[in-house]
Amino acid sequence: MKAGETLLQRTDASVTYRIEATNYETFSTNVTVARKQSRQIAVKLARVMVPVALASDPPGAEFFVDGVRLDPATRTKLPAAFWDR
Repeated sequence: MKAGETLLQRTDASVTYRIEATNYETFSTNVTVARKQSRQIAVKLARVMVPVALASDPPGAEFFVDGVRLDPATRTKLPAAFWDR
């Protein structure tokens, strides 16, 4: 199923919908519709956060994300990403 497509479901029955995408948190919701009822569900998936250990060689480098300095002594959580190289 693609975003924006219409889905028909049996009336008065609760149906669980699960939305998944790589590098995003899974989203689940239960939906019940009455006869002749139409429902629109808006979903915004949250990025998966992964712990990252920062180190440099030689030591002493500064690390930044979106202009914010990161402390290499503290384990940092950053959004998961797929990098094309």
